[in-house]
Amino acid sequence: VANEEVELVSETAGKVVKIAFEEGTLVKKGTLLVKVDDSDLQAQLARAEFQKELLAAKLERQRILLKRESISVEEFQQLETEYKHIQEVLLMYLKIPKAKIARTEIRAPFDGRMGFRFVSEGSYLQPSTKVSTIVDNSYLKIEFSIPEKYIDLPLVGRKLTFQPSGMEHQIEAEVYAVDPQADVA
Repeated sequence: VANEEVELVSETAGKVVKIAFEEGTLVKKGTLLVKVDDSDLQAQLARAEFQKELLAAKLERQRILLKRESISVEEFQQLETEYKHIQEVLLMYLKIPKAKIARTEIRAPFDGRMGFRFVSEGSYLQPSTKVSTIVDNSYLKIEFSIPEKYIDLPLVGRKLTFQPSGMEHQIEAEVYAVDPQADVA
């Protein structure tokens, strides 16, 4: 079996605006594979960032007034405290659209080869819609059953060789884990 294999699914609903992979190609971990429309979220983010900039400009104007002694130190400190509180609230509001925007991108969870895609640009995705698969065949795992009489043997770390049918040479492997479940059949 493959080292890793994952069905890539959408976390959010929306229209596919970009498919950034070719079927059967190798991709690196973190590569953008599919992008879902996030224009409404980008607008929310821009609005929150604009509000943050307005608050910073307002505080700077108040700082200038303080230097000119047009407002008292107490008034400025009150405004500065209010600014810090509002800024913390805005930072929280900035995190929400950023997190939602991140969910509109499907990225490769590991290096691997892309499978067939099940969506096209313009498709409308629902959460959990299967988009494609990614498989890491950089090395393979072999799963096999052993009789229960060998379960008490120290198998982890043991080297073994096998010869798949159709191959002329043997392959060496190492047991890295034993599944504790028994096959009742």
